[in-house]
Amino acid sequence: MYLKLLVVDKDIQRFEERYSIWLKHRIILVRTCSIQEAITRLTHEEFVIVAINADNINYLPQLKIMRDVTTIPIHIFTSDYTCGKELEALNLGANEYRQWSKDIEKNTVRILIMIQRYAKENRKIPLNFITYNEISVYPDYRKVFVNDNELELTKMEFDILYMLIENHKRVFTYEQIYNRIWGYEYIENGNNALFNEIKRL
Repeated sequence: MYLKLLVVDKDIQRFEERYSIWLKHRIILVRTCSIQEAITRLTHEEFVIVAINADNINYLPQLKIMRDVTTIPIHIFTSDYTCGKELEALNLGANEYRQWSKDIEKNTVRILIMIQRYAKENRKIPLNFITYNEISVYPDYRKVFVNDNELELTKMEFDILYMLIENHKRVFTYEQIYNRIWGYEYIENGNNALFNEIKRL
């Protein structure tokens, strides 16, 4: 499951530089160029955090409105940090006001920490899992537990097990399993590869 981070920033180049970094953390960046557009999106979509570039966005007039619209963390970055501006932003509803770090990873880690903290405190990010008898499958983490003991599975074994447990009342042919797991048409002798994966389960 990918989460969405709302970025309010007019600098398209900076946004594009960071997009691939965030994808590695299973987070999709969504960019807007104004606070008003951000507020509109917050009322219609789910995000885990808002990050505002204070250098090129006049955010203060609508920051209180944004805070009233959402409970997710609002993180403000600036290259022109002052204590007075930080206090004003925090009083209007920002959760954090920071000076840009030239280290992109440092900025990324700071936001990831806020997302984790928010998820723990508010439990707004649902935990996706299914159970069948003593088996618990957590697809977002690609983990399987039997009686609280973790099973070490290959990617293919996990995909097969997850599909079968998710559809435990349904009967599948070898061809159906093969097509869903491998993602292409069933080929002759495909039973051998599939049989070996299922046998290990």
